[in-house]
Amino acid sequence: NPVEHVIEPEGSSSLKMKAPQTRQISFIVKNPTGHNLNIKLSPEVEGVTVKKDAKNPAKRIIVEVDAPSVLGDNWDKGAELNFTLSVNCEKEPDKTHSIDFNVYISPNSTPIILKQIDGLVADKLGETLKFNLDGVFFDNDGESLSYSISDTELGVFSMNGSQLTFTASS
Repeated sequence: NPVEHVIEPEGSSSLKMKAPQTRQISFIVKNPTGHNLNIKLSPEVEGVTVKKDAKNPAKRIIVEVDAPSVLGDNWDKGAELNFTLSVNCEKEPDKTHSIDFNVYISPNSTPIILKQIDGLVADKLGETLKFNLDGVFFDNDGESLSYSISDTELGVFSMNGSQLTFTASS
């Protein structure tokens, strides 16, 4: 007599996340025999992995989604993905049971400029100016901001946290 394996979401059958996040969605498999399970996730998508729970491999499956890897260069577009998780027992490979679930990754928005940086004037070579960038830029997604500096022939820029330092050299 074949044994039915039932897959149910542990919580919701959908996952909503932000572009910079890595999150998991898990499923419980009713596996009355306790036999080893074969698992398959389709489609295969870069940044999405499926594994058996190390503590309970015959009954719990974890799907991990790394949004930055999924989105790649399309971080500002987001994604909606539909998956099928399939399970069968190695004793009954022809009896496959499946569940559909979806992942929604919201697009990452570009930080906005709250106010212009005005009044930074170096009067002589070697003069150092400092400016705190807190309150100048804002991220709608609530992410912490990091800054980078391009080279210039006018002087040397450096960053320490949100503190911008410029020393005139030309």
